[in-house]
Amino acid sequence: MKKVSAAVIIGVSLLGGCGKEVEKVGAILSDESMTLVFSPGYEVAIDGQPAQVFGNDACPKQDRAMNILFGQSPDEGSSTCLVVTPKAKTVRARLMIDRRLTDEVWTVEHLEHKPYGVALRRPDGNPV
Repeated sequence: MKKVSAAVIIGVSLLGGCGKEVEKVGAILSDESMTLVFSPGYEVAIDGQPAQVFGNDACPKQDRAMNILFGQSPDEGSSTCLVVTPKAKTVRARLMIDRRLTDEVWTVEHLEHKPYGVALRRPDGNPV
């Protein structure tokens, strides 16, 4: 079923000229790892408290299709995204908790059973 679905999506997308979208769909369907991007201010739970996460990485350019559907991202081009690449072992995160900014280095665990899934751990070993 996966191969039929991928072939149909790729065929239709090629007719429409959506090459980059095909690559993303292909990565998901073929179980390849993907790069994850957390937008500045993304909220996570740290020790049961809400915390906003910021990074030091460049926010990627948004796809044309996403711009059409949702409008241009206000973060595009800034250096405040947290980017987790498929080969990353650690990421630098900035946390805003109770109006205090804290810098941490998180360990990245790539989940074998979920190719586009990761677990992030704080310096004390607790999960994000």
